[in-house]
Amino acid sequence: MKFFLAATLAIASSANLPAGLMSEMPRKNQFGEGRIIGGEEAADGEFPYQVSIRFAGNLGSTHYCGGSIIDKDWILTAAWCCFNELPSTMDVVAGGIKLTNFENEEEKRNVEHIFTHPKYNEDNGIEYDICLLKLKDSLEWTEFVQPIALPAAGQMTETGTECILTGWGILKEGGLLDHTNVLHKVTLPVVSDEDCKADYIGFPYYTSEAMICAGLPEGGKDSCTGDNGGPVVCGEELIGVITWGIAHEFQNSCGKPGKPGVHTETSYFIDWITSTMATN
Repeated sequence: MKFFLAATLAIASSANLPAGLMSEMPRKNQFGEGRIIGGEEAADGEFPYQVSIRFAGNLGSTHYCGGSIIDKDWILTAAWCCFNELPSTMDVVAGGIKLTNFENEEEKRNVEHIFTHPKYNEDNGIEYDICLLKLKDSLEWTEFVQPIALPAAGQMTETGTECILTGWGILKEGGLLDHTNVLHKVTLPVVSDEDCKADYIGFPYYTSEAMICAGLPEGGKDSCTGDNGGPVVCGEELIGVITWGIAHEFQNSCGKPGKPGVHTETSYFIDWITSTMATN
């Protein structure tokens, strides 16, 4: 993120974005250009648990990941969004659905502590892709800022269950600068572990028991890496955390037939989440 800051500022200026907020740029080990593909705009207040995680630098604030509110002091996101970052260089913005417009709904908070899962390895970047952010100051509940419930430890989600994925990002392949200002959503069914493993045969480390797959056989709807850390919500529970979308070998190919999105399965990490929150 820091490497691209100067270029990002130039893009922000040319796009006439408000001062202090810049559009998303790729980070180290990013597998594709992030976006909700085949979705639609979210309504204001529709997803009050969604947050924008931003890199806070001297030149402004840059959205680069999503996250979910699970408590007034805690945000759940992807480890990729946290690895090698410092609390002093991260901001969390809750409320509102527009990145570059102030809507009088936002609550901006500084990060006090980062808790990346101890087994996460950035070189792999796939397994244990989960992270907790503790905020310096508690969020205040409003109609635009609310927590999302967690599933039970080890809870399974039935194949075919419809889940909603949300995030900010470009809306079509190959369009790095075509970045959406408005939060987008897409509804996708859960794909069975067996079918997902078959779709990624030869890449077994992409479909471990700690992951959940969602997508359509024909493709056309998906999330991708720039939506990292955002929520996968089935019913009223945070079933997953958006992770890598499509593997290295399929870079820039999100939403392709036969390649469902693969995400961190929250229920696998409930014990780690609750113990981390309780002891910190």
